[in-house]
Amino acid sequence: MAVTNKRFKTGIQLGTGETNIITGASNVVSRVDKLVFTNTNTVAITVTVYYYASGDAIGNDTMLVKTKAIAAGKSWICIEAENMRLGAGDILSALSDTATSATVSCSGVEIS
Repeated sequence: MAVTNKRFKTGIQLGTGETNIITGASNVVSRVDKLVFTNTNTVAITVTVYYYASGDAIGNDTMLVKTKAIAAGKSWICIEAENMRLGAGDILSALSDTATSATVSCSGVEIS
């Protein structure tokens, strides 16, 4: 078994529509160690996070965190995503109520 440190996403901006953070790759299991959202706006924003299997889509049944408020200039560590494992085609995604105001960083490991 090989374990490889991975920076899944660094510095991407969320939109008001779904933005994929990680899509599980074939032949590995992706494990999230840290998922951080930073509000780069001057007003509070909200972020919604989804986790779903290949073939599913965002919705109430795939919502991990609903409309988490992040104050202006502050960051939020999404502990709900820590140690989450994604198989081939599984998706971890998010959206914001305000476009280009939430920067996302996600790191973890790939296990093969």
